[in-house]
Amino acid sequence: MSRFRPVPVPALTLLLAALPPCAWSGPTGGNVVSGAADITYGATSTSVDQSSQHTAIDWTSFNIGAGESVTFNQPNADSIALNRDFSGSASQLFGSLNANGNVFLVNSAGVLLGAGASINVGGLLLTDLAVTDEDAAAFATNAAASGWSLALSDQDLAAGGIEILGSVYSSGANGITLAGQYLYIEGEVISTGVADDPGGNLQLLAAGSTVLVADASGLLGMEITGPVAQLLPGRESLFEIPDTVTGTAVQAVNGGVTLEVAYEENAPVAASPWAPGINFPGTAVSSIGDGSYITYSARAFPRTVTLSREDADALENIVDEAQDPKTEGTGAVSDNQITPTVTVDQLLGNCEPQAEQDADCRRQNAIKRYLGRLLIGGGLP
Repeated sequence: MSRFRPVPVPALTLLLAALPPCAWSGPTGGNVVSGAADITYGATSTSVDQSSQHTAIDWTSFNIGAGESVTFNQPNADSIALNRDFSGSASQLFGSLNANGNVFLVNSAGVLLGAGASINVGGLLLTDLAVTDEDAAAFATNAAASGWSLALSDQDLAAGGIEILGSVYSSGANGITLAGQYLYIEGEVISTGVADDPGGNLQLLAAGSTVLVADASGLLGMEITGPVAQLLPGRESLFEIPDTVTGTAVQAVNGGVTLEVAYEENAPVAASPWAPGINFPGTAVSSIGDGSYITYSARAFPRTVTLSREDADALENIVDEAQDPKTEGTGAVSDNQITPTVTVDQLLGNCEPQAEQDADCRRQNAIKRYLGRLLIGGGLP
């Protein structure tokens, strides 16, 4: 028996391969929403001249066609350009992306780096997790603060994924971070750090929500805060390097490699000799030089029970009827607190009986336990 199951060619890749290379042009509709940058569109190249230390740019689409290039000219190696693609389709990168600083590319529909394409930057984040409008608008200010953070969360459970078929290189302290519902690497991802320096690491995270954190020195790192809530069709492995890759696909030079996946309990993730949902040939991941390490882990989060708006309203009525007037407000949730998707914990707080005769409190807790069992399928029966 093979150690790893055969990996089919990604469906998105098959679709793209059937289309001519010229199907994708460069980025379009760039709108600077934070900081300062000038965008110049050429026939086959796009230049972003960033004059502020940090900037955020919203794009109608962020693609790079074969033979095309996008270059970020940034103030220094610590600069960051946060780019959000609102096309509704995966960002399709078939040319070259270059920067002397850090480039973040955020697209809820996913990112595909095609075969023959290249990314060469100081630091990189590719993610299918979303950044809020408020955080994007305040990015230049927030990222200038010491110890800043940026929350990212999955806004499209049915789409996404990061697929690397080309080459990704970084040479700065912040290395490379890939974060999304599904990570597939068939090309090469290489981060080269500096000896005796803690940076230059590779973080490869499959999750439903994360937080990007900067330490006092400005070094970036990402932590998983929530699981993949819904596996993409045919993606039982959340991190995957196919058996067809015989050499090194992921390498940190003078840095370490972190592979981590997070999923909801009972999700049908694939078994693996490494960790559930993580599959790669043993020679495909490497860490060499100063500060080298390789870690991999899988975390199963308790399943989140959710309610539709209609079920939330129905549950509120049940709770209202169960509450004694003197304890009103301790368990029920007002209209402005109910969101289209909420958890049982949000609707019913824990109640601590004050005495043996506190029957109302015990009843509230019993209702909560009962509804929790009923709602495992996601709604009222």
